Amino acid sequence: MRVVVNGWSTLRTVPLALALAAAGAIAGGCDGNTSDRKASAAFKEAIAERHIGGEAGNDAAKKALEPIASDADLTGVNKAHANAMLAEIDADAAVELIRKVDRQEMELSRVAFELSQLGVQLDVGALLVTDYSQYDPKPVVEKIQMQLTSAQGADGSPTWEHEGVTLPTLDGVNKTIAQLEGDIAKLQEQVSGLTQQREAALKEAGEAQDASDAAKGQDAVEKFKTASAARKKAAELFTQIDQVNVQIQPLQRQLDIAKGQQQVVNDFIAQANAQMQALTSGWQATQEKINAQVSLAKEIVQGGGTSVPSGSKGASVAEKAAEIQQIAKEINEMRGAAQERLDSAIKHFADAKKAATDLGIALNKKVTDPANETRPEKEAWKKLVEVMDPQNYALREASSQRTLASLYASQAASAVNRINLKASIVPIIQRAGADVPPDLTPPNLEEQRSQAVKLADEAYTAADDILKNILDGSAQQPTKNAAKVERILVQYGWAQVAKLNGENKQAEDRLKEAVATRDNAVTEGLRLPSMPAELGPPPAPPAPAGGAPETPATQPAEASASAEVDPAIKELLNQFADAAIKGDAEAAKAFCQIEPGGEEQYATTITVASESKKFINALNAKFGDAAKPLLATMLDPDHVFRNGTVTVQGDEAFIKELQEEGKPPKKDLVKVDGAWKVFVEAPKTDEEKKELAVANKLAAALPQLTADVEAGKYADIEAVGQAMAAAVGG
Repeated sequence: MRVVVNGWSTLRTVPLALALAAAGAIAGGCDGNTSDRKASAAFKEAIAERHIGGEAGNDAAKKALEPIASDADLTGVNKAHANAMLAEIDADAAVELIRKVDRQEMELSRVAFELSQLGVQLDVGALLVTDYSQYDPKPVVEKIQMQLTSAQGADGSPTWEHEGVTLPTLDGVNKTIAQLEGDIAKLQEQVSGLTQQREAALKEAGEAQDASDAAKGQDAVEKFKTASAARKKAAELFTQIDQVNVQIQPLQRQLDIAKGQQQVVNDFIAQANAQMQALTSGWQATQEKINAQVSLAKEIVQGGGTSVPSGSKGASVAEKAAEIQQIAKEINEMRGAAQERLDSAIKHFADAKKAATDLGIALNKKVTDPANETRPEKEAWKKLVEVMDPQNYALREASSQRTLASLYASQAASAVNRINLKASIVPIIQRAGADVPPDLTPPNLEEQRSQAVKLADEAYTAADDILKNILDGSAQQPTKNAAKVERILVQYGWAQVAKLNGENKQAEDRLKEAVATRDNAVTEGLRLPSMPAELGPPPAPPAPAGGAPETPATQPAEASASAEVDPAIKELLNQFADAAIKGDAEAAKAFCQIEPGGEEQYATTITVASESKKFINALNAKFGDAAKPLLATMLDPDHVFRNGTVTVQGDEAFIKELQEEGKPPKKDLVKVDGAWKVFVEAPKTDEEKKELAVANKLAAALPQLTADVEAGKYADIEAVGQAMAAAVGG
């Protein structure tokens, strides 16, 4: 609410009411048209389904919203809101699918690693066959012994190499398992401790709630606060438990892979020892051993024998190749579903942007219409234009494009990994004299890689174009700041796609642009999230300025009310805020200079300041995020008094947030006998007196409106706006 302390023109007395009235009118007026009434019901249903969660809940929410979003009679605010909600549903579903894709990619990597280990065993067998035929067994045994020594990690090395392939040693993988088990145990201990704390907090909440139910008056309120605090603590502990469990999951997957590697290495060592024993049994059995190795190679490749080391699922090359093919098929299906969801999200964000753009054009037309010059809703219209900035939807469209590009890039990377696996394993199988399983040589991997790179490039291009338009346009600064962060991530991801495509120069240029954008953002003082390590360390943030630049003599000096412009101003505004928000008119009067005839204005000021704070708190508690568009049109009097931007000019001072755009500034504070006072001006013109009358209606209506919100009388925020509009004569 724009509670101020001077002349109290229209939007300085009752903008809360007028903003609510304007919002109600834009959403269909106090009565509302049929489409907007349907939209209100659909929003309520969708929010309820989203709270249920899961695929069924999201699908039900989408089903409720889709007819609304396509309704040509829907007003701009609701059309933008419906499309934005649909886009968020699709984007969330896509993110969940991408998580599943990532988990399956890890599984595919595990099976591919196991297949590569079988390839190593095949290569060892092929080497033995060749050596048996040409050399004395002694050098062959020495080679195997060297491989055993390396595979066991006798020299303390965590890895060993065979035919250019780096593999974990037994010692290395044992240490990895020990480390992972220790890390998991510590995290599980944290979960246990947090769980105990949460159970204690829930118990405390239950006891406090029972006590509150049994108590009366302030004692019941205090016990209810204790119960609420305990429930909040339990919720926070639940979040911490979930976060720790999230940390455990990748460690557990790594542990499973490490144990599989341990089994593979142990199997290799056992087989190598058996092979050495066979060599030492005598040269007479050389040909028999060659035949045995050929048979073993066939078993390793095709299965059906007893010499293949057991695995978690499918022990032969053919079985693991089939498993990889099946996992890849599932991944492709999930990727396709995620891509469809992201395409839908991008379209809905674009539709929301168009609806917001059309709304802005319509509202600006109203704002600039001379017939509306004195309309009290004018400032609320302006504020709504800011809140419904289409560039906010453009930013989210760009973010969805980046997510889509990243999804295509991961598809290209997965295809590259399978191409490399094929290139490394097929020659080994051929050297071993076995047939290559068809599942190991799918014919379209290169085509998939090329197409995925092309689609990723197109999506990154689209995201970058949107972000450049935001940065070069008239978007609000917070939106531009977020666009800069998005563009860093776009350029970095785009560089990775160029690398996948062998375009190293282009990758280097995009990486340099990402670094330059990151460095520029840091220099401008933006706080950035964690960035990829490949970008290198950021520059040091700018040091605080040693002093403010000299202010031109034609302009008043400006500083925050909390800054040391004059400590007396800060102290005055804090004291006035303390009294006004409490509704203590007598205490607040000590800090004011009330102009003759301004007594009614003063009394209304204190009432509206106090009651509006309660009303805002009730809206936040009841509707949460759904109240944000409405709250964005209001000024919190407590916050403005304590943190507003103060301009001092001689013996007068002005609070920037309380001035009316396009009109001469009105003083908010005056210096009287050397002491600063809050200035309350008496209404003089007919317009000012009319505004005071509306303010009185607001002051009288707020307590009941607050009570109705707390009691759950209003189904949604639009209903609150309609009630407020009716209360002040909207």
